Amino acid sequence: MGKILSSSPDNIRYNGTGRAYAQEEGAPGWEDLGEIDSFNFNTSISTTKLPTKRQASRATILEVEDEREATLSFTLLEETPHNLDMAEIGSGWNDDNQLPGYSDLREIAAVPDKYVELGFYDVHLHRISHGTVTGGTFQVGETVTIGTSTARIVWAGNGYVEVVNPSGALPGSGVMTGGMSDAEATVSGSARLEDVCVVDAASPTKRYVQGADYTLDPDYGMLRVLSEGSMSGNPHVAHSHPAITRQYNWMFSGGTKNYRIKFVTDKDDRGKRHVITFNKVNAKQDGDKVMIGDGVSGTPITGTVLADTSKPGGQEYYKREIM
Repeated sequence: MGKILSSSPDNIRYNGTGRAYAQEEGAPGWEDLGEIDSFNFNTSISTTKLPTKRQASRATILEVEDEREATLSFTLLEETPHNLDMAEIGSGWNDDNQLPGYSDLREIAAVPDKYVELGFYDVHLHRISHGTVTGGTFQVGETVTIGTSTARIVWAGNGYVEVVNPSGALPGSGVMTGGMSDAEATVSGSARLEDVCVVDAASPTKRYVQGADYTLDPDYGMLRVLSEGSMSGNPHVAHSHPAITRQYNWMFSGGTKNYRIKFVTDKDDRGKRHVITFNKVNAKQDGDKVMIGDGVSGTPITGTVLADTSKPGGQEYYKREIM
């Protein structure tokens, strides 16, 4: 590790790989930053030069350091809560989970030709096809049973019913029986639809058609009533929605944070093994994060290595270990 007595490729770092960890100032433990596209380290020292005034050449006779700076830059590839909070100066994550459930023909204040929010994500419904009904008719609002599964009817059509709030998987065969009615029919099929049930009233007489009367973004619960369709007044909407683990963070409203950052090279890399521990880094996003485009959506981070005055003199910035 000392003087170079003969050149060796073992001293050359080539096609480097490694891992990085971050520890927020004052917090316990280290966060793994995951996959990183690049990890770069730069130092710069600005100086003032004093030229001689004794000769016309004005040669530099003294150079004095004015300022020194060390910076990091790396691109985070993994969109973990910690990484996003670091990059976008968040104010902290809060749980806001979507519970599984359903909406039962509630009235929606429509804005013609503009999307309105249903308030739930991944909305959908099920359609159960059946044969001839005996013993009466299936009714909106009743809970039907197929084997050991149940569901609530929100629209009864010709040869099918649309249902929400299914208990378990709805079978595509068997006998469907009514809850309030004495209706009964043989099931010929069951399908999960990327649709919601849009009707004219809580006791509906008309089922509107997706594409003709309304459009839907089911993934994010956005419904748009089309002015050229047959809808008049506010529609009533029913759907099911699943459990979703969800968090939110008010970004760019927190203060910039300082981190300890540790970079380690992979032990099987070409060249020496390195461990570099930066005592205090002010890290944040610096550059574009491509949300729509080709390739991976990386988050570019830059950080200034600050002097950690809590460390002994001469140990304020960073420590490099080689093996």
